[in-house]
Amino acid sequence: MLEYLKGYLDKGWKKREHILYFLNKVCGIKIEDRTLRLRFEEINKQFAKGESELFIASSEEGYLLTTDPEIILKSLDYRVKRAFTILRMYYRCKKTLSERNQLSLSADEATVYEIVSKMEDQDG
Repeated sequence: MLEYLKGYLDKGWKKREHILYFLNKVCGIKIEDRTLRLRFEEINKQFAKGESELFIASSEEGYLLTTDPEIILKSLDYRVKRAFTILRMYYRCKKTLSERNQLSLSADEATVYEIVSKMEDQDG
C-alpha cells in the first residue's frame, strides 16, 4: 500500500475520505477506515524504530506522508493534545463516578488525575 501512497500522499495534505477513495477506486485496494489507520500506525512504528524515514503525519488538515522533521514534530504535538483531551475526560468521568458511587480512585489514578488537572489549568 505504501508504494501507492508515495506520489499521492506526499504531495499535500489529504483527508481520510480522499485517501480511501484513491486506494479503493484508483488503485483497486479494498481497505476500510480502521484498517487504513492501523496501516498508518504500522508505518509510523517503523519510523519510531528507525527502520524508515517515512512518517504519516496527521493534523486537522488530514494526513501527509513526509520525512520533514518540522512537520513530524507538529504532528506529534497534535497527537499529544488529543491524548490529553482524552485523558482529561477519562479522569473527570472516573472522579465523578467515584464521588457518586462513594468509591475512591486508586493512589495511582489520583496522582494522574492531579497531574492532568494541573495541565488543564495551564492550557486554559
